[in-house]
Amino acid sequence: GLGGYHPYMSRRLWRPLGQSTATQGVEFVGGEPRFFANLDATARDWLRLGVLFADHGRFEGRRIVPAGWIDEMTKPSVNPCDGLQIWRGSPWTAQRHAAEDDEAVYLRRFSEFGSSARDTYDTLEATPGVRRVKPLSPSIRPGISRPALDAARAYAAANTSKALLIWRDGAIEEASYFDGATAATSLVSRSMAKPLAAIAVGRAIQMGKIKSLEQPVSDFITEWRGTPKAAVKVRQLLDMTA
Repeated sequence: GLGGYHPYMSRRLWRPLGQSTATQGVEFVGGEPRFFANLDATARDWLRLGVLFADHGRFEGRRIVPAGWIDEMTKPSVNPCDGLQIWRGSPWTAQRHAAEDDEAVYLRRFSEFGSSARDTYDTLEATPGVRRVKPLSPSIRPGISRPALDAARAYAAANTSKALLIWRDGAIEEASYFDGATAATSLVSRSMAKPLAAIAVGRAIQMGKIKSLEQPVSDFITEWRGTPKAAVKVRQLLDMTA
Protein backbone atom coordinates (compact mmCIF):
# COMPACT_ATOMS: atom_id res chain seq x y z
CA GLY A 1 0.00 0.00 0.00
CA LEU A 2 3.04 2.31 0.05
CA GLY A 3 3.82 2.05 -3.66
CA GLY A 4 6.82 -0.29 -3.66
CA TYR A 5 10.02 -1.16 -1.86
CA HIS A 6 11.62 2.30 -1.69
CA PRO A 7 8.56 4.09 -0.21
CA TYR A 8 8.15 1.21 2.25
CA MET A 9 11.79 1.34 3.33
CA SER A 10 11.65 5.11 3.62
CA ARG A 11 8.49 5.35 5.69
CA ARG A 12 8.71 2.20 7.79
CA LEU A 13 12.43 1.81 8.43
CA TRP A 14 14.70 4.57 7.17
CA ARG A 15 12.83 7.55 8.62
CA PRO A 16 12.02 5.89 11.99
CA LEU A 17 15.79 5.44 12.40
CA GLY A 18 16.37 9.12 11.61
CA GLN A 19 18.43 8.33 8.51
CA SER A 20 19.53 10.67 5.74
CA THR A 21 18.43 9.96 2.16
CA ALA A 22 20.12 6.87 0.71
CA THR A 23 20.18 5.30 -2.74
CA GLN A 24 19.29 1.72 -3.67
CA GLY A 25 20.56 -0.15 -6.70
CA VAL A 26 17.78 -1.27 -9.07
CA GLU A 27 17.68 -3.45 -12.17
CA PHE A 28 16.64 -0.44 -14.24
CA VAL A 29 14.82 2.85 -13.67
CA GLY A 30 11.58 1.93 -11.93
CA GLY A 31 12.70 -1.71 -11.73
CA GLU A 32 13.20 -4.21 -8.92
CA PRO A 33 15.74 -3.35 -6.20
CA ARG A 34 19.03 -5.19 -5.98
CA PHE A 35 18.61 -6.37 -2.41
CA PHE A 36 21.87 -8.29 -2.50
CA ALA A 37 24.45 -5.68 -3.29
CA ASN A 38 23.78 -2.00 -3.15
CA LEU A 39 22.19 0.42 -0.75
CA ASP A 40 24.48 3.40 -0.40
CA ALA A 41 24.27 5.51 2.74
CA THR A 42 26.50 7.58 5.00
CA ALA A 43 28.74 5.98 7.61
CA ARG A 44 26.52 7.40 10.34
CA ASP A 45 23.45 5.82 8.76
CA TRP A 46 25.22 2.47 8.82
CA LEU A 47 26.21 3.11 12.42
CA ARG A 48 22.55 3.60 13.36
CA LEU A 49 21.81 0.20 11.83
CA GLY A 50 24.68 -1.25 13.86
CA VAL A 51 23.14 0.24 17.01
CA LEU A 52 19.81 -1.37 16.04
CA PHE A 53 21.58 -4.75 15.92
CA ALA A 54 23.46 -4.15 19.16
CA ASP A 55 20.25 -3.17 20.98
CA HIS A 56 18.43 -6.30 19.74
CA GLY A 57 16.02 -4.55 17.42
CA ARG A 58 15.41 -1.33 19.34
CA PHE A 59 16.57 2.17 18.49
CA GLU A 60 16.42 5.03 21.01
CA GLY A 61 13.90 3.06 23.06
CA ARG A 62 11.60 2.27 20.12
CA ARG A 63 11.15 -1.30 18.97
CA ILE A 64 11.76 -1.48 15.22
CA VAL A 65 11.69 -5.26 14.70
CA PRO A 66 10.24 -8.01 16.93
CA ALA A 67 12.00 -9.13 20.08
CA GLY A 68 14.32 -11.96 19.11
CA TRP A 69 14.45 -10.97 15.45
CA ILE A 70 18.15 -10.08 15.45
CA ASP A 71 18.89 -13.42 17.14
CA GLU A 72 16.78 -15.14 14.47
CA MET A 73 18.71 -13.38 11.72
CA THR A 74 22.10 -14.31 13.10
CA LYS A 75 21.59 -17.94 14.10
CA PRO A 76 22.80 -20.65 11.68
CA SER A 77 20.48 -21.56 8.82
CA VAL A 78 20.82 -24.62 6.57
CA ASN A 79 24.32 -23.38 5.76
CA PRO A 80 25.92 -22.80 9.18
CA CYS A 81 27.96 -19.92 7.73
CA ASP A 82 24.76 -18.02 6.87
CA GLY A 83 21.84 -16.58 8.78
CA LEU A 84 18.91 -14.70 7.28
CA GLN A 85 20.59 -12.63 4.58
CA ILE A 86 23.65 -12.30 6.79
CA TRP A 87 27.05 -13.96 6.66
CA ARG A 88 28.09 -15.43 10.01
CA GLY A 89 31.64 -16.30 8.96
CA SER A 90 33.37 -19.59 8.30
CA PRO A 91 34.98 -21.59 11.13
CA TRP A 92 38.64 -22.48 10.89
CA THR A 93 39.28 -26.03 9.69
CA ALA A 94 42.41 -27.85 8.60
CA GLN A 95 40.89 -28.26 5.13
CA ARG A 96 40.16 -24.55 4.86
CA HIS A 97 43.65 -23.71 6.14
CA ALA A 98 45.17 -25.99 3.51
CA ALA A 99 43.53 -23.96 0.73
CA GLU A 100 45.91 -21.06 1.25
CA ASP A 101 46.39 -20.55 -2.48
CA ASP A 102 42.65 -20.08 -3.01
CA GLU A 103 42.48 -17.77 -0.02
CA ALA A 104 45.40 -15.72 -1.34
CA VAL A 105 43.63 -15.29 -4.69
CA TYR A 106 40.45 -14.16 -2.94
CA LEU A 107 42.31 -11.67 -0.75
CA ARG A 108 44.18 -10.25 -3.74
CA ARG A 109 40.97 -9.76 -5.72
CA PHE A 110 39.22 -8.25 -2.71
CA SER A 111 42.09 -5.83 -2.20
CA GLU A 112 42.09 -4.84 -5.88
CA PHE A 113 38.34 -4.25 -5.85
CA GLY A 114 38.49 -2.27 -2.62
CA SER A 115 41.28 -0.04 -3.86
CA SER A 116 39.64 0.69 -7.22
CA ALA A 117 38.33 4.13 -8.06
CA ARG A 118 34.81 2.78 -8.49
CA ASP A 119 32.55 4.78 -6.16
CA THR A 120 29.18 3.46 -7.25
CA TYR A 121 27.51 1.08 -9.67
CA ASP A 122 24.09 0.11 -10.97
CA THR A 123 21.11 2.32 -11.62
CA LEU A 124 20.16 4.01 -8.35
CA GLU A 125 16.87 5.20 -6.89
CA ALA A 126 16.41 7.25 -3.72
CA THR A 127 15.27 5.95 -0.35
CA PRO A 128 14.21 9.26 1.24
CA GLY A 129 15.23 9.96 4.81
CA VAL A 130 14.27 12.62 7.32
CA ARG A 131 14.56 16.32 6.52
CA ARG A 132 16.77 17.05 9.49
CA VAL A 133 19.10 14.30 10.62
CA LYS A 134 19.58 14.20 14.38
CA PRO A 135 23.32 14.20 15.17
CA LEU A 136 24.70 11.22 17.04
CA SER A 137 26.02 12.29 20.41
CA PRO A 138 29.80 12.47 20.89
CA SER A 139 31.30 10.79 23.93
CA ILE A 140 31.74 13.16 26.88
CA ARG A 141 34.07 10.81 28.76
CA PRO A 142 36.02 8.69 26.27
CA GLY A 143 37.01 5.32 27.66
CA ILE A 144 39.30 4.03 24.91
CA SER A 145 42.94 4.99 25.19
CA ARG A 146 44.40 7.44 22.68
CA PRO A 147 47.07 4.96 21.49
CA ALA A 148 44.34 2.39 20.77
CA LEU A 149 42.29 4.93 18.80
CA ASP A 150 45.38 6.05 16.90
CA ALA A 151 46.15 2.43 15.99
CA ALA A 152 42.58 1.83 14.82
CA ARG A 153 42.65 4.99 12.73
CA ALA A 154 45.97 4.03 11.14
CA TYR A 155 44.68 0.53 10.35
CA ALA A 156 41.52 1.92 8.74
CA ALA A 157 43.50 4.40 6.65
CA ALA A 158 45.91 1.69 5.49
CA ASN A 159 43.08 -0.58 4.33
CA THR A 160 41.30 1.77 1.91
CA SER A 161 38.56 2.63 4.41
CA LYS A 162 36.37 5.65 3.81
CA ALA A 163 35.32 6.05 7.44
CA LEU A 164 35.98 4.84 10.96
CA LEU A 165 33.25 5.32 13.57
CA ILE A 166 33.49 3.84 17.05
CA TRP A 167 30.32 3.71 19.16
CA ARG A 168 30.68 2.99 22.86
CA ASP A 169 28.22 3.32 25.74
CA GLY A 170 25.66 5.14 23.63
CA ALA A 171 27.94 7.75 22.06
CA ILE A 172 30.50 8.21 19.31
CA GLU A 173 34.02 7.90 20.65
CA GLU A 174 35.83 8.23 17.34
CA ALA A 175 34.85 9.62 13.92
CA SER A 176 37.48 9.79 11.18
CA TYR A 177 37.13 9.96 7.40
CA PHE A 178 39.64 9.13 4.68
CA ASP A 179 40.38 9.62 1.01
CA GLY A 180 38.20 12.72 0.68
CA ALA A 181 35.14 11.25 2.39
CA THR A 182 33.13 13.26 4.91
CA ALA A 183 30.23 12.62 7.26
CA ALA A 184 27.90 13.40 4.34
CA THR A 185 29.54 11.01 1.87
CA SER A 186 27.33 8.18 0.65
CA LEU A 187 29.34 4.95 0.84
CA VAL A 188 29.00 1.98 -1.49
CA SER A 189 27.69 -0.82 0.69
CA ARG A 190 28.10 -3.85 -1.56
CA SER A 191 26.95 -6.92 0.42
CA MET A 192 26.28 -4.91 3.58
CA ALA A 193 22.92 -4.26 1.92
CA LYS A 194 21.85 -7.90 2.29
CA PRO A 195 20.78 -7.81 5.98
CA LEU A 196 18.51 -4.85 5.24
CA ALA A 197 16.19 -7.18 3.33
CA ALA A 198 15.78 -9.26 6.51
CA ILE A 199 15.38 -6.12 8.63
CA ALA A 200 12.65 -4.93 6.23
CA VAL A 201 10.82 -8.25 6.67
CA GLY A 202 11.24 -8.04 10.45
CA ARG A 203 9.76 -4.55 10.38
CA ALA A 204 6.76 -5.85 8.41
CA ILE A 205 6.28 -8.64 10.98
CA GLN A 206 6.48 -6.10 13.82
CA MET A 207 3.75 -4.08 12.09
CA GLY A 208 1.56 -7.14 11.48
CA LYS A 209 1.92 -7.02 7.69
CA ILE A 210 3.62 -10.43 7.58
CA LYS A 211 2.40 -13.11 10.00
CA SER A 212 5.64 -15.02 10.46
CA LEU A 213 8.64 -16.52 8.71
CA GLU A 214 6.52 -19.58 7.98
CA GLN A 215 3.91 -17.66 5.98
CA PRO A 216 3.71 -18.74 2.31
CA VAL A 217 5.11 -16.17 -0.10
CA SER A 218 2.15 -16.93 -2.35
CA ASP A 219 0.01 -14.90 0.07
CA PHE A 220 1.79 -11.88 -1.43
CA ILE A 221 2.77 -13.11 -4.91
CA THR A 222 -0.61 -14.53 -5.80
CA GLU A 223 0.47 -15.80 -9.23
CA TRP A 224 2.51 -18.44 -7.39
CA ARG A 225 -0.68 -20.09 -6.12
CA GLY A 226 -1.36 -23.46 -7.71
CA THR A 227 2.29 -23.84 -8.73
CA PRO A 228 5.24 -25.59 -7.01
CA LYS A 229 6.32 -22.14 -5.75
CA ALA A 230 3.21 -22.05 -3.54
CA ALA A 231 5.15 -24.10 -0.98
CA VAL A 232 7.90 -21.47 -0.58
CA LYS A 233 7.91 -19.75 2.82
CA VAL A 234 9.22 -16.31 3.74
CA ARG A 235 12.02 -17.97 5.72
CA GLN A 236 13.24 -19.82 2.63
CA LEU A 237 13.66 -16.57 0.72
CA LEU A 238 15.72 -15.08 3.51
CA ASP A 239 17.92 -18.12 4.15
CA MET A 240 18.31 -18.63 0.38
CA THR A 241 17.02 -22.21 0.31
CA ALA A 242 14.03 -21.57 -1.98
